[in-house]
Amino acid sequence: MTEEKRFEILLEEIRGKFNILIEGQQVLKEYIDRKFEEHEEKEDERFRIIDSKLEGLIDRVVKIEQRLDRIEQRLDRIEQRLDSVEKEIVDIKEKLNTVVTKGDLIVIERRIERLETAVF
Repeated sequence: MTEEKRFEILLEEIRGKFNILIEGQQVLKEYIDRKFEEHEEKEDERFRIIDSKLEGLIDRVVKIEQRLDRIEQRLDRIEQRLDSVEKEIVDIKEKLNTVVTKGDLIVIERRIERLETAVF
């Protein structure tokens, strides 16, 4: 066997091993790609679930904010009514400190009745 023939056989063996190596690399690449795609799909599904839950929470927070705004408006109206009642009480006290006539007593009595109905 000549040197040239041995060299050709050696090259053929090397080519064969490179082909096996290339095929193994291709199989490994396909496996990695498939696993990566599976992982991406799982992550996408998880993110869709999280997004859905977040949207539900955001809707609930918005509704709570709206309810709080309505409560705040009601409290403002109650505060205004209480301020008005307080002013009426101060007016009545001032009138009581002055000379009271029978007509004044009737006016005061009516004011007290209005205040009682407004508060109760």
